[in-house]
Parts: sequence; structure tokens; C-alpha cells
Amino acid sequence: MTRKNKLLIFGTMLIIATVGQAKAKNLKNENTAVFIEENEKEANDDIFIEFTEEKNEKAPDKNIDVVSYTNLKTNKKNKKDENKYVAFEQDNYGILAANLEELDEDYIVSSQVFELTGIKDSLEPLNRRMYAFNTQLDRKVLYPVSRVYSAVIPKPVRKGISNFYNNFKEIPTFVNSVLQLKPGKAANALGRFVVNSTAGLLGVTDVAKNIGLKSDPETMGDTLGHYGIKTGSFLILPALGPSTVRDAVGTAADTAIEGAARGVAEEKLFFDTGVFDKNVYGFTRPVVTGLNARSMFNLRYGDLNSPFEYDFVKALYYNYRKIQVAK
Repeated sequence: MTRKNKLLIFGTMLIIATVGQAKAKNLKNENTAVFIEENEKEANDDIFIEFTEEKNEKAPDKNIDVVSYTNLKTNKKNKKDENKYVAFEQDNYGILAANLEELDEDYIVSSQVFELTGIKDSLEPLNRRMYAFNTQLDRKVLYPVSRVYSAVIPKPVRKGISNFYNNFKEIPTFVNSVLQLKPGKAANALGRFVVNSTAGLLGVTDVAKNIGLKSDPETMGDTLGHYGIKTGSFLILPALGPSTVRDAVGTAADTAIEGAARGVAEEKLFFDTGVFDKNVYGFTRPVVTGLNARSMFNLRYGDLNSPFEYDFVKALYYNYRKIQVAK
């Protein structure tokens, strides 16, 4: 093959390679452009907000975040600043948006949205701070101490302690079932208490469950709801967590009934026999029962990993209580 032919072949191959590379580059650019366009489309479709045709048309104060009529995650703003604005007031307890009309299900939960669910939270500022207090109390005290307690006290012993004290909850269940004219539930609660207090070794083991008498609690809050008493405002109780005004009153009544029944048993079992000193027991029992209850489950404040955990807990509690009262 002559030198001239070799050069001709080499030049032809070089041209083909160059053209092929250019086509591949163009195809890559087209694919990249399509990919970017699709991503932008997904991002813009991900979180979208529509605003009411009302107030807040002017930019709010400097100390309040301003979000224009656009995607929140990408922060892409329209070219012309002709948008209405929405003011977000954000602190450690979440975000409150005053004039949202529509919002994505996994984004901001505002007071306006909760009005649609019928959840009354007139004490929200106090509740949010109490929720924050409970969060810190659990993270720094209750959860760590309960883990140590769990490591020291075997689970069967902790379960027995829980069963012993929970057995007395059958007494308020019996009372509330009678008040609601539910004889079946009243008989079930009384049967559980008698069986577990005898065959169940003073309630340490739940023998009644094995013979078909399953726990079916009724509270004074259920009784009040049964007779049409409204829930009142949502309420966060110190250490105890979510409740309502109605349920808080009911809890106080149930605690009094349960305490009266438990007090008779404790007097006979512990104090008259000299097993426990009455004053020492009165102080240690709430601590031990509280730690024991906390050690029996691993759910922690902050597990939802969301700034709107308070709102989710509120909605969850309300719906759960609706089911309990209706059953």
C-alpha cells in the first residue's frame, strides 16, 4: 500500500471519528437537557403553593421569611417580581403560615388547615411550649434513665410490675362501662379483675387474656364523650403528653377511682405486712411505675424527624380518641 493511500485511509477514519464524536456529544447534550428539564419539572411539581387573593400582597417585615409564588425547595423565583407573598413565622415549634390556600401533603401544616379537620387548639402557644418541654424531659431524663432501668430489671419482672398496676385500671373501666350502659364490657372488666387478682397472682400475670377476657378499656373521657360532652381544646400535659380538656378531666376522675381501689390493696399487701414503708412507697411508686411504663416502648420524641411533629401528634390523637369514644 502506497504512502498516499495510507494517508487517504487515515484521513477518512479521522473524519468519521470526528463526526461520530460530534453526534455523540450532541446526543449527550440532548439527553442532559432532557434530564435537567425533567428534574426541574419534578422539582416544580413537588411542592407548590397557591395563595389567597387577600392580604399580604406586600412584602412582610424583614424578620419574617418571604417566599414568592414559586417552588419552595428549589427557591426558583419568577423573573418579574410581581408575585404575592406569604409570610412564614418559624420558631422551634414549627411553621405557621397565615394565608395558604393549598399545600402539599408532606409540607407545611398551618392553623388554617387544621380548622378544616375540626381540631380545636385554642391553647396552641402553650401546648407547643409544653410539647417542647416534654421533648427535652424525655430526651435528657426519662429515656436515658429508662434504658438503664431496662438493663438492670429483666423484662419479665417489668412486665409483671406493669400487669400488677394495670389490673387496677379494670375498676374505672367497670365503672365507666356501667355509666355508659354497656353491661358486656362491665362484666368483662370485672371478670378480668377477679381472675387476674386470684389466678393471676394479684395481677402479676394476665391469665384472663388466655381465657378470652381481653382488655377493653373505657375511660371517663369516653363516658363524657358518649353523652355528648365536647372535647374542648387540645391539651399537652406535662410528662403525660397529648390530651384534651375533656380527657384531662376524665383522667383525673379515673385516677381517683383507680387510686381508691389500689390503696385498699396496697394497705393490705404492703403496709399492714411491713413489706414497704408507707411514706417511702408513696414517693417511689410513681417514679418506678413511670420508668417501668417508659421502658416498655421505644418510641421517642422526634422519631418523625419532622418540624411538624406536634401537628401530626395532635391529628393522630384526635382521630384515635374519636375511634375510642365511638366504639
